[in-house]
Amino acid sequence: MPALLNFSQPLADVLSKARSDAQRAALQRFDDHGLPHPRMERWKYTNPSKALTDQTFILQPARTPLPAPLAKKIEAIATPRLVLHNGVIDPDTSHDVENLLSIPTTPPAVTGNCFAELSIALSDAPFSLALHKNTHLTIVHVIAGDQPTAAFSCGMIEIAGEAQIDEIFLSPETPTGHLACPGLMMTLAPGARVNRQRIIDAPALAMLATNDVITIPERATCRSFTANLRGQLLINETHARLAGAGGDARISGCSITRAHVDNTSLVEHIAPSCTSRSVFYSIASDKGRIATQGKIHVHRTAQQTDGYQMSRGLLLSKQAEIDHKPELEIYADDVKCSHGATVGELDKDALFYLRARGIYISQARQMLIKGFVHTAIDEITDDDARARVTQAADQAVERLAQSF
Repeated sequence: MPALLNFSQPLADVLSKARSDAQRAALQRFDDHGLPHPRMERWKYTNPSKALTDQTFILQPARTPLPAPLAKKIEAIATPRLVLHNGVIDPDTSHDVENLLSIPTTPPAVTGNCFAELSIALSDAPFSLALHKNTHLTIVHVIAGDQPTAAFSCGMIEIAGEAQIDEIFLSPETPTGHLACPGLMMTLAPGARVNRQRIIDAPALAMLATNDVITIPERATCRSFTANLRGQLLINETHARLAGAGGDARISGCSITRAHVDNTSLVEHIAPSCTSRSVFYSIASDKGRIATQGKIHVHRTAQQTDGYQMSRGLLLSKQAEIDHKPELEIYADDVKCSHGATVGELDKDALFYLRARGIYISQARQMLIKGFVHTAIDEITDDDARARVTQAADQAVERLAQSF
C-alpha cells in the first residue's frame, strides 16, 4: 500500500522506516525548517505552505497504463528518452538509454533548498546518467493517478562533449491536483557544452517544484531555458556554479500564466574570466502572479567576471502581478555586472497600428504577446529546440487569449 504524504505532519516520523540514512537525514533537515512561508525573504512572493498543506497526497503510487493519446506522444519521441512515471524510471516506455545509465550514487546534500531536500529524501530510485559523447536526450516526466499524487525524482548527469537535453512534463488532465518535485544535478566536464530546454505544460491543477544544481568547470558552457506554460503553482530554482576559468552559464526562461509562477536563480562566479547571462520574460493574465528573483554572486577569486541579468514583464489585466528582484553581490574589483527589470502593458500605439490595418483586437493582442515571448525564446541557440519551445509557447498564448 503506498504511503500517504501530508505536509502538516513531520515527514521523518511518518516515512523514516522506508528510507536510507542519507534520505532520513534529508527528511530531518526538511522537518527542522518546514515548508517555506512569506515571512522568509526568499519566499516573500510565494507561499507553498498554503497550497501544500490543504491536501493529502499518495506518495509515488504504482504505475498504471497511460491514456492512449499520452502513450502515443511518448512513442513519437525519436531521440533516446528517459521516462519517469510517478518519479521512477519506466523501462517499458523509456527507449535507447541503457548505455547512458550509470551506477547510481548517493546524491550530495543540498542545504537551504527545501524542495531539493524533498527530491533527495523521497525519491524511490535516484538515477545517474553519463553523457560522454554527443547525445540528444529527452527526459519525460509523467505524473498520473486517480487521487492527488506526489512524485519525487533525483537525477545526476555527467556531461562530456556536447549534449542536447529536452525535458517535458506529460500528464492527463484530472480533477485533483498532483505534486511533482524533480531534482537534477548536472556536472559538466572541462570544455563540455550542454543545451537544455524544459517545457512545463502541466494540468491546470498541478503543482511543480523543480530544482537544478549545475557545476560548470573551465571552458564549459551550459545553456538552460525553462518555459512555464501551465499549472496551478510552478516553482523553479536553479543554482549554477562557475567553478573553472572561462566557464559560461546562460539561465533563461519565459512564463505565461493566469496562476502562480516563481523563478529563482543563483549564479555563483567562483573562478575568474567567466560569463553569465540570465533573461526571463513573464506574461501574467487574470489574477496570475509571477515572481522572478535572480542573484549573481561574484567571489573574490572571480576577477574579470562578466555577468548580466534582465527581467521583463507584461501585464494583461489589472488584477495580475509581476514581481522582479534582481541582486548583485560582488566581492571582486575587476568585474562587469549589470541587471535590469521592466513591467508594463501592451503598447496601445502598436495595437492601434494593427487595428487600423483591419486586424481584429483579439488577433492583434495575440500578435504582440507572441512577439514579446519570442524575444525570450531567441535565447535558445539550437534551431530545432527553439522551434519546439516556440510552438508550445504560442499554444499557451492562444489558450490565454480565450479570456480576452
